[in-house]
Amino acid sequence: AGIHIDQMLETPKLRVLKLTKETVNDAYETRIKRQEEGKECKFCREKSAVDATTCEFCKSNFIDPPKREARRFRKNSIGFFPLDKVLLKDVLLHIAVSRALTGGAWRAELADVLSRHDICNADVEEGLKQRQFLMEEDMTIELPMSEWQRSLMFEGLDDGMDGYHAIHNIIELGQTCLQEEFHEEAEMVLNFAMAVADTHPLGTVAGLDAMREPLKTSGWMALSQLYETTGRYAEAEEAHAKMFQVGPAMAIPGLDEIMKATMELLSPQRSIRQADLCFKQNKFDEAIDMYKKALTALDKQENKPFIGFSKMSGLLQGEPPSSMTTPAPEDYDVAPKGLEQAKLSEVSDLVLVSTAHRVGVMKKLAEVYMAKKDYATAVYVLDDAIDLAEQLNEPYQALVADVCDCYGRLYMMQKKYPEAEQQFRRAVEFYTSVRDPMDPDEFEMVVNKAFNCLADSLEAQGKLEESKNYRK
Repeated sequence: AGIHIDQMLETPKLRVLKLTKETVNDAYETRIKRQEEGKECKFCREKSAVDATTCEFCKSNFIDPPKREARRFRKNSIGFFPLDKVLLKDVLLHIAVSRALTGGAWRAELADVLSRHDICNADVEEGLKQRQFLMEEDMTIELPMSEWQRSLMFEGLDDGMDGYHAIHNIIELGQTCLQEEFHEEAEMVLNFAMAVADTHPLGTVAGLDAMREPLKTSGWMALSQLYETTGRYAEAEEAHAKMFQVGPAMAIPGLDEIMKATMELLSPQRSIRQADLCFKQNKFDEAIDMYKKALTALDKQENKPFIGFSKMSGLLQGEPPSSMTTPAPEDYDVAPKGLEQAKLSEVSDLVLVSTAHRVGVMKKLAEVYMAKKDYATAVYVLDDAIDLAEQLNEPYQALVADVCDCYGRLYMMQKKYPEAEQQFRRAVEFYTSVRDPMDPDEFEMVVNKAFNCLADSLEAQGKLEESKNYRK
């Protein structure tokens, strides 16, 4: 555009980004050259280098249309952050120095993890000397910071919340360690972040102390997932409970109301996860209570129950299944139609998501009753879950399959093998119709398990040859 950028490049923000006149000019000349001589992609109309074999924008090979890249999926994903190895090393060194300062056996306890990140005894001993000097001089002990945050402070762009940002970055580092399956490092980093979040100054902005508990929420979430991943379910449940603690009143007007509304919105998810953890510890009655609490919380978030929802209300109140009554049409947001038209595909996507959420909770609730061998109640819950699930449209085939698979396992437990076969066949049919699973590898295991369950039901009926066709 003919605008001189020299003065613009001297601003603190661009210095932090390490943009210089030379790097901008190089990028400009490369762009001009590609516009004049580059190879144009017929799919995205962008130009790449003359000798390029793949479009730099849409990744096509200039002949065939671009293919959708496989999604990077991790079971414990919270967000995707690049692993800051320098910050990780600084945090681990800080932890080791703190343990050495209190007389802890850091050499024996931390030797393996420190060596994995090129931290030797001499590094810890030197850090200990520096820490002791700072304490003797009554100087502030700073938390480890990312290079990005240090650059902002150097350029005078900090916002008075240095401690807050440092702790937030350390929590993100712990989350990334969890994603990368560095479990020992993740536990050390996250517990360190939770400890300093209680006491370390967050900054000079008024009212920051009220943000301590909200700041720790993502850290407790990551710790809960870490403990669950490593089979420590009681610790996972404890961390999950701490995740929803609310601190003192917020100094910022209106923030209290926002936090309370957020907690209410998260109420179903909170109860579901706590129920899941209770179930894994064989705390069945507690799990049932939590799943019922989640269903009740879902009711509060909806103006009226959708098709089939009200049939669960009696069970939530402790009534036996035999006393349930079908509500009148006016009790529904959408009046019940004939079975051939009972599709929620005509309703908004919001209703579909809410319906799917409820079906998932009902299926989990039924599994707890199955574990308790309360088959009558499990059948009742699954009947309602299937009625509701079958009203969903195509994006939810896997959820319908999950319910059918659960019903098949219930029939197997009751030794009703023909009925189990029928449900497993339905599950396989729905599973195989899913086109784009989020985690293909995990989904393949689920589908293969359903095929094997179908084979088991056939073998139990003496259909040995037929069962071989489904065994995976």
